[in-house]
Amino acid sequence: MVANIFRFLVIFCATQVVTEAPGTYQIEENHNITLEWTFTPYAYSYSMNLYIDCHRSTDHRVLLDYNVQEGVEVSESQDEQFSGRVQLDKDVLREGRIRLHVFRARIEDSGLYKCIVKTENDISSSSHGVEIILPIEVNVTQSYYLAKENDNFTLEWTFTTKTECPQSTLSIYCDRMRDGRVLYQYVVHDGVEVSESQDEQFSGRVQSDKDVLREGRIRLHVSRLRTEDSGHYVCKVRAGDCLGSDRFTLNVNEEPCSTVPHPVTTRPPPETRERIGLYLALTFLIFPVLSFFIMKRIANRHSAEKTPLHTSWSWSK
Repeated sequence: MVANIFRFLVIFCATQVVTEAPGTYQIEENHNITLEWTFTPYAYSYSMNLYIDCHRSTDHRVLLDYNVQEGVEVSESQDEQFSGRVQLDKDVLREGRIRLHVFRARIEDSGLYKCIVKTENDISSSSHGVEIILPIEVNVTQSYYLAKENDNFTLEWTFTTKTECPQSTLSIYCDRMRDGRVLYQYVVHDGVEVSESQDEQFSGRVQSDKDVLREGRIRLHVSRLRTEDSGHYVCKVRAGDCLGSDRFTLNVNEEPCSTVPHPVTTRPPPETRERIGLYLALTFLIFPVLSFFIMKRIANRHSAEKTPLHTSWSWSK
């Protein structure tokens, strides 16, 4: 599933503590998201004043402007861009929690937002980096690889290219899910290759075929596989403001010990070889002699059968 990302970074100052939960949000474009952070509970009550101002730093577009004076709600508004798409959960304010529901996220919602929380006693602010990524389709050509130790294999997957996703800014990040070990990382910024690296475990064993990147294909050659390379991997491709990912599984087995006995060729000792040669020579000498006598005997018998019998007649006249 291709996901869009809200990246929610908080830097707080002043005496009141504001924290975010969680730090990173992932949604698809046009989906909804809930941003939530907390402030010190004692800083708010219904008899106090509360002011929440959250706006984008680059153009001051207001994501939320909420004002409570002496426990009475005075105003709640947002910029036309966010109109009807941002809702504040006021029931959790008494618990020291601010929860914003943002509906139908758009690409143009991306930006750096600064949120300010004011009470009678304290002022605190936090900066929120909100980034929404266009989805692109990433497909690994083979989702499961079974290999033997010391084998080589080629991993290949494709990604869709869009005009909104220039490859002049490209990032490829492929890591193992269970421990985050980086199989391959490649970064291009403004058409210039910035970095290419991998975890020490894979160092020197992974090579990328960069010639096929322009075709929307990524090809990795991994050599000398080890059993510890086994695992589930996720690969993310980012081009400009576009992001997509896919997963594959690698299972490397140990080289099996051969249980089939090898054919054994035995050579007779020299004395045996001499006797065999003698027997063969005698056979070749005796066989023609025997054949000659047998054929002669057959011929004599055949000749005798064809000779007529001579009978003597005695007549008295």
